[in-house]
Amino acid sequence: MYHWPVMPKPDRKYILSTARAQSVLAKLINLLLLLLTAVATFFCFFAIQELLLTAAAYLIYHGMDSTVRQRYALITVRNVWLIGGGVLLVGLTIGGFDYFFKRLAQARTRKALLLILLAEVGIIALNWVVAG
Repeated sequence: MYHWPVMPKPDRKYILSTARAQSVLAKLINLLLLLLTAVATFFCFFAIQELLLTAAAYLIYHGMDSTVRQRYALITVRNVWLIGGGVLLVGLTIGGFDYFFKRLAQARTRKALLLILLAEVGIIALNWVVAG
């Protein structure tokens, strides 16, 4: 009769060191994704500005007669986005760093950061297609 070989039980130090190494690797990957997402958020801010100005220019130039009013309207749209979007950008960046630093070792964090990064790259690509 054949007996299966008995595998020795791994010692506790080995299990803890492997789990710790995986945790450190997960944290590093998530931190790298977080920093990459922060950089993409900065570029996404300006991509959204270009998309808004492109849409506003189309609507304004087809609806008004005076070129001076058209320019002021576009400047107003840009300034409103810079103020409102800037506040939103700072708030989301601070809130995002706070939220994700608390959950840096979780797999959910990696999935959420990848989805955010995908959305930001999509917005930047849309800007590249629309606004040139």
